[in-house]
Amino acid sequence: MSDAVYVGIDVSKETLQVAVAPSGDEWTSRQSPGALDALLVRLQPLQPMTIVIEATGGYERAVVAACAAAGLPVAVVNPRQVRAPCWPNSLSWATWIGAPWRRSSASRRSIATVATGGAGA
Repeated sequence: MSDAVYVGIDVSKETLQVAVAPSGDEWTSRQSPGALDALLVRLQPLQPMTIVIEATGGYERAVVAACAAAGLPVAVVNPRQVRAPCWPNSLSWATWIGAPWRRSSASRRSIATVATGGAGA
C-alpha cells in the first residue's frame, strides 16, 4: 500500500515529537489538553494505519487515551524495541537511518519506521 500513512510519536514530559511516514513531515507539540486536541485534528485526516508511541514512564498515557478515544489505531512499544538492533549483530533503527538517537528527529523517525514494519520512514 503505497498510500499507507504511519505515525511515530516520541513522548516526553512536556512535548510530543511527531513524525509521519512516508511523507517525512515532522513537528513538535506540547503535552497539554488543548495541544492534544490539535494533534488529533491534524492526525485524523491522515487516516494512519498505525500510530506508534514509545512507552515513557506514563507520560504517554494521555496521548494514547486521546488517540484511542478518537478511534485512531495506536500501539505502545517498549523503547528497547525501537532502539534494539534490527537483526542480530547489527545496527539500531536510529543508527540504521543515519542519525544519533535521543532528542533528534531520528527518535521520532525511528518510531515511525517501526510503525511501517521497517519499510522506511
